[in-house]
Amino acid sequence: MDGLHLHGKNFTYQESSALTGLTNDDVGPNVSVSNISSRGHGTKSKTSNTRTSSSSTTSARVKVEADVAALLARQRLLQEKHALEQHEEEIRRRKERLELEA
Repeated sequence: MDGLHLHGKNFTYQESSALTGLTNDDVGPNVSVSNISSRGHGTKSKTSNTRTSSSSTTSARVKVEADVAALLARQRLLQEKHALEQHEEEIRRRKERLELEA
């Protein structure tokens, strides 16, 4: 997923195996690999660290993709609503004009 441009803001997602121990609060529109601090894993084995990193990365990616899909759906609905409101306003003005002419 390349990203999303919504209301003047860019939402991007960058995947990296360096993303470990992420929580939902760590993922947002301005999060990238460069601004997430690495987290220590104590005495966990390298295999466990890799599995945790992969799981965390996958979880973060799935959440971001779901958030982006929801934002895109909301954007489409708001655009449709805006178009309908404009059409309603145009009809209202035409109706007023016809009433004044009658």
